[in-house]
Amino acid sequence: MNEEARVPRQSYFFPLSFAQQRLWLFQQLQPESTAYNITGALRLTGSLDCLALEAALRQIVERHEILRTTFRTVNGEPSQWVEPESDLILEQKVVAEADIDRQLQICRELAADLAGMVFDFEKGPLIKLQLLTLSDTEHVLLSVVHHIISDGWSMGVFVDEMMKFYSAHQENRPVADLPALDIQYGDYAIWQREWFSGDVRERQLAYWQRQLAGMPPLIALPSDYPRPPVQRFQGSTLMLALSSQTTAALKTLAHRENATMNMVLLTVYFVLLHRYSQEQDLVVGTPVANRNQPELAPLIGFFVNTLVLRASIEPHLTFRELLHHVKALLLAAVEHQDCPFEQIVDQLRPERGLSYSPLIQTLFSYQNAPEQAFELPGVVIEQLQLRRSNAQFDLALMVSENTDDISLEFGYNTDLFKPETIDAFGRHFINCCEAIAANAALKPGSIPLMAVGEYHGVLAAWNRGRKPELKDGNVLQVIERQMALHPDATAVVCGDQRLSYGALGQRASHVARLLADAGVAPGDLVGLCVERSVDMLVAMLAILKAGAAYVPIDPKYPEQRVRLMVGAAGIKHVLSQRSLSFALAHLSDNGTLALFYIEDLLAASPVRRELPEIAAEQLIYMIFTSGSTGVPKGAGVQHSSFANLVLNWYVADFDLRQATSTLVYTSLSFDLTQKNFFAPLVVGGTLYLYEKPEYDPSLIVELIDRYRIGWINATPSAFYPLADIAAGRPGSLASLKYVFLGGEPIALGRIRPWLESVQRTTTVVNSYGPTECADVCLFFPIDPVDRYWQSTVPLGEAIGNARLYVVDEALNPLPFGLPGELCVGGTGVGVGYLNDKARTAEYFLPDPFGEQPGSRLYRTGDQVKFTLADGFEFLCRNDHQVKVRGFRIDLAEIELTLNTYPAVKEAVVTAVKGEREDGYLTAYLVVGDDRLDAAEIRDYLAQRLPHYMVPQKWLMLDKLPLTPSGKVDRRALPEVADDGIVRGALLAPENEIEESLLRIWREVLQVSEIGTEQNFFDLGGHSLTATQIVSRIKQEFDLELPMRVVFEHPSIKRQADWILASQFDALDVEEQADLLGDLARLSDDQTSYLL
Repeated sequence: MNEEARVPRQSYFFPLSFAQQRLWLFQQLQPESTAYNITGALRLTGSLDCLALEAALRQIVERHEILRTTFRTVNGEPSQWVEPESDLILEQKVVAEADIDRQLQICRELAADLAGMVFDFEKGPLIKLQLLTLSDTEHVLLSVVHHIISDGWSMGVFVDEMMKFYSAHQENRPVADLPALDIQYGDYAIWQREWFSGDVRERQLAYWQRQLAGMPPLIALPSDYPRPPVQRFQGSTLMLALSSQTTAALKTLAHRENATMNMVLLTVYFVLLHRYSQEQDLVVGTPVANRNQPELAPLIGFFVNTLVLRASIEPHLTFRELLHHVKALLLAAVEHQDCPFEQIVDQLRPERGLSYSPLIQTLFSYQNAPEQAFELPGVVIEQLQLRRSNAQFDLALMVSENTDDISLEFGYNTDLFKPETIDAFGRHFINCCEAIAANAALKPGSIPLMAVGEYHGVLAAWNRGRKPELKDGNVLQVIERQMALHPDATAVVCGDQRLSYGALGQRASHVARLLADAGVAPGDLVGLCVERSVDMLVAMLAILKAGAAYVPIDPKYPEQRVRLMVGAAGIKHVLSQRSLSFALAHLSDNGTLALFYIEDLLAASPVRRELPEIAAEQLIYMIFTSGSTGVPKGAGVQHSSFANLVLNWYVADFDLRQATSTLVYTSLSFDLTQKNFFAPLVVGGTLYLYEKPEYDPSLIVELIDRYRIGWINATPSAFYPLADIAAGRPGSLASLKYVFLGGEPIALGRIRPWLESVQRTTTVVNSYGPTECADVCLFFPIDPVDRYWQSTVPLGEAIGNARLYVVDEALNPLPFGLPGELCVGGTGVGVGYLNDKARTAEYFLPDPFGEQPGSRLYRTGDQVKFTLADGFEFLCRNDHQVKVRGFRIDLAEIELTLNTYPAVKEAVVTAVKGEREDGYLTAYLVVGDDRLDAAEIRDYLAQRLPHYMVPQKWLMLDKLPLTPSGKVDRRALPEVADDGIVRGALLAPENEIEESLLRIWREVLQVSEIGTEQNFFDLGGHSLTATQIVSRIKQEFDLELPMRVVFEHPSIKRQADWILASQFDALDVEEQADLLGDLARLSDDQTSYLL
């Protein structure tokens, strides 16, 4: 630093350094936060001279102006003011406990209390000291100082000077080895601002602009709790260590690769973040002392700078290659370390929010300097380990190199993570280190996270279900036993039609023989296109008795889809009804296809023909599903898989013999529907079929009540309207013992009124499973329901004989709590996709964990996680987890939160990639009778979710479109016009408050064209201009506007609403009543005009 930096001492106010500016802004946003308090505790053992200690501390404060500094705002600009004297007092307390261990624990508790101190930036002091007396020879010195005036290096300076001043006082001599300070922190702040300008600033920022362009705004670490809309910075720590053997091996690796231990462990950290987040583009912060000039070394103050390290973790690279990549980026970052972190933030202008820190949310620091030996004359000093209670980042790893081993301190945000999650993360870090120490040629996906014991424990926990023996290879033979036992019992009812078991069996056998005689052979695929009727069940059973498998074709399907299905399956026979002959006439164009009508076959003369035996491995049906691709693909289910589902799970686990009837009102072509055709017949019950082609929830409720139906199975979207109707009819749907819901996530609160009206005598079961795996592989009886009114309903545990795994992209099993793709193995896995070897090979893989030779695994494409408490939990489809403006967003989390709003009955959120922007979120809402304003529900979300998860477009619908299977049809959702966007338009001010704010914004931002709903930060606003906005609003409206309001309400319109509400709140009760009375006498149009 040059002579110009040495400011004459008569100047006692200075600008803030760039680092101070960031913390000052933070304090304006969260004035009650203690996130940046630095707490320390020194244990002093020996004969302590308390007066000498107090004198030494006062001399330190006198020597360093920063310890006498407060912060004030002048003309909208924050400044640091050096007070001529300090009010610092060494508080003294006695800890009167006999046991030293208990005394030290009390000291830690007092330190925790001290850490919660909220400093007054304007009054000061920003440091507090306490001396605790445990005995004549035991003391503890507690300190808490705000980071804005100190850093880690400074604490070392503080203790070093305390020792020297203390010794001098005791020996009654001047301090010889502490020369006067040439400069103070205020001088540094002026120098920094002068130096970091012009060409220096442009060169430094150009590097960071290139390095960080397009970086992800937020690291997608899986958390235990949703990210809160505003950070509270509550934290905790976990202490672990690398063994001396691992430490030595890593040092050898570092030496061999011409790297440092800092680089090696930083690379491990990047790899672990990659494995946890499943992201390749990762950003980590790392601190540097930033005291490159010798004059800065003896100063106390906030000098530390944070480097932003962005690494690309390429899966094909070995750890050794990644190490050299990280080494290069770290060395380049150090070359440009003089660029203040705050300037990088202002230059890049990342999307800002109160829910996360800009640019970096995770930190890695490495300390390899040997601990300084501290002692006073006759007194031994040692640090008393404290547990941190704050967290400046989501996750931080502080590494300390000791003589033989390495200490690891994991700091974490307790609003995001549970202690057990961080404990697992720490163990996985150590496991990665041990694996790398043994073999640096491993690739990221091959580095084992889990130790052997944890690995086997995870596999066992996923598959702790039963493995019942499959006594019957198909359900047909069980149904035939019921036909023989109870021929006169009613088997099926549809409207006025009904059939007994005997009649059903006779008709099915009759049609089966005719089909066989017409050329239907065992293993053939027969199209089944019929409306719901008793003949539908006859036709279905007949196809199976003939040894074939049926392919359900919904009569509502368009002609093109039916052609695709028939062609893809190679179907040569279709069984239908005369009433559908016109709709299926196009199939007659194919000369190789035979079209049969069930009425004709029933009326035909019988034929004598032996029906074939049915093998367990034969197909029972093939369902065509388009999934996320839109192209129909046929997935076949074997008799044995289906028998396991119906007999070993559906009937056995829920004892359906006690709830013997069901009503089927879902589509014939839906995989969820199939088991409900057969389950009542297996137990000798009655199958009721809803006869209407259109969905009429009132009629369905009436039929359930009339026939005293025991269970139903539907999608949540197809059941919600039934529950709405029943909630207003006491006792309605009370006969239902079970409601099985599947196919999409359940918003349980949506059916709360009905559940409570029937005293919760009905068990709601969440069922999950892909078409490719016999419909259901996971289930969860929801009990107690109260726990899930406003939270995600788990998928639960595996059905009998199913095998489940949560894996990453490389098929590595993942630890508890980590999200990954759900893979299904075991009995239910289907045969693959018909005539599509490439897709079958992609999704149906050899089971690396299977117990049986040749077993296969199906990749569902669904993201789940597993916990011991709830089992499997559905997160989203891989194609429903989207990125908008760089943020990875789970649409299901937004939908779940929307469904907790009382006026919202149903909600769907979609993400759209815009042509001229980075995409946006659209919310589709079905609301009750209450009117709902988009701004109102937006504010509701803003209080519960981070800002980037709040949709930009809104559309109210009378009802959500459903697919034939009863799921929400996202493709049929209407587009939202541009005027549905609640941001960005150049809207003119509508009242005097908005006009005043517009004038202030224009002057501060130096932008002429501003709309009242444009975002402050999109227009170039940053921390300092936000400060000026707050100052100008105070002058204009005589109103204290907290800085956080600019972030929480970053538009003129929303700030105007806040000001108006604050002005109203400032009125006394009588004035408020008078105003409300005046407003009540106005018409709606007059009120709108006035406001």
